Amino acid sequence: LAVPDPANPAFYIAQYPVTQAQFQAFIEAEDGYANPRWWAGFEARKEEPSKPTWPEPNAPRTDVNWFEAVAFCRWLTHLGNKPTPSGEILLPTDEQWRQAYVGDDEQDFPWQGEPDANRHANFSMTGLNRTSTLGLFPAGVASSGALDMAGNVWEWCLQKYESEFEGVGSATLDATDDRRVLRGGSWFYDPDYLRSAGRLRSDPDYRNFVVGFRLVCRPPSAVEH
Repeated sequence: LAVPDPANPAFYIAQYPVTQAQFQAFIEAEDGYANPRWWAGFEARKEEPSKPTWPEPNAPRTDVNWFEAVAFCRWLTHLGNKPTPSGEILLPTDEQWRQAYVGDDEQDFPWQGEPDANRHANFSMTGLNRTSTLGLFPAGVASSGALDMAGNVWEWCLQKYESEFEGVGSATLDATDDRRVLRGGSWFYDPDYLRSAGRLRSDPDYRNFVVGFRLVCRPPSAVEH
């Protein structure tokens, strides 16, 4: 899904978080998870993938840390599975995530009113007590057309966390244990975390059943060399 960005080059964002089936393909590929090429600079990472709490193929992949999410992006970029020629697949920056969620509007949600647990998202009041199959809450569609940005799983962002949203800091890919941004809320969290300003932070080696990730792709003109 193409997302116009008045401050930066336009980018594409995945309609859904990465699924269990997609990440499993990375684990099982001969040139995938076990290839040290995708882990350059990530000496602090955990050495083996964890088992997902919920293994359904169309569920969002949980129990994945920031290092693993970035390695998946590198692998996928190498394979050429990208929507624009020579585009680089990455985790979204904090700013990109918010832009895809609510656009330029200074609003809390991409819909009108407060979150409805039966319509907009899978969060604590929905009562499922776990992740949901992707796409079950079409009324919660983001301004970009992406789904499941609200609730279901927290989504890793690229850069380090800073206390203020404006000027959010470095997007460099290093192996420090500096905490990274998480966006979107989850099935376990209250509706306040679904707001466009809602953020958490966590160490990049953190794995949990409320955390997943989504991909973006920058057009060739925006790729840094």
